[in-house]
Amino acid sequence: MKIYRLISSVAAIVLLFGQLCYAQSSKKVVYYSTSGANEQIETLIKEKGVTVVCAADANEAFAAACDSTITTCILIGTGFYDIAGKDGVKQARIPLLYLCDKADKKATATAIEDFKHLKLAPSVMVRTTADDFDSVIGAWIDWKVNSNAMQSSLFLSKTYREAHKVSWDVKKKNL
Repeated sequence: MKIYRLISSVAAIVLLFGQLCYAQSSKKVVYYSTSGANEQIETLIKEKGVTVVCAADANEAFAAACDSTITTCILIGTGFYDIAGKDGVKQARIPLLYLCDKADKKATATAIEDFKHLKLAPSVMVRTTADDFDSVIGAWIDWKVNSNAMQSSLFLSKTYREAHKVSWDVKKKNL
């Protein structure tokens, strides 16, 4: 009888551990950048304890934005309006981060078109210098994926950004 209880206890612990590992690994971020995969971005996201996938193209990024198994999608210097159109963009459901370099007017224009037509997806567009991209992505992952509410102020409060000398131009929608 003691061996049965011991085996049952060990089995319960193994089952619980497996569920905890699954819950952690079920956090998935898809990012898309017109410049392709970026090892620095992937390392940054992985260090946050999240599975990261680089979308091969705008079609794949759009599919991710409509997939409820994805935790968030980060679009760097682009959007998917060109392939999805106004009605397609409206289908996006998951939290989206549009990250644009202030110096890149063309990429910003594409992201603005997406952002303008979003209807349901909680979204933020951040325009800043490329040097700040890691900081923006890290704060976004901490807030939207790892539920660190402290990071939300960077996106939601202009007063907070000004007080902490954060020079991001931020627009938000459906938050």
